Amino acid sequence: MMSDLKSLRTMAGLTQYELAQESGIAKWKISLIEALQVGPTPAEENALREALAKNLKQIAAKAARLGHHLSDGSTDNS
Repeated sequence: MMSDLKSLRTMAGLTQYELAQESGIAKWKISLIEALQVGPTPAEENALREALAKNLKQIAAKAARLGHHLSDGSTDNS
């Protein structure tokens, strides 16, 4: 999972700074993990998983709402 951290982070719509805030891990450490220069501790890996899952769930919920709006003919794009 950590070898794909950058792609997971971008799919979740997060910058390194935002992921750092969400996970409680320093931005510099996230940068090193993404560059495969260091590995996360088990606690850091759990924090990263939780932060990414939370944001991916939010994106999925927004997509579901958008799909609902499209299927019912609504033009509200919020």
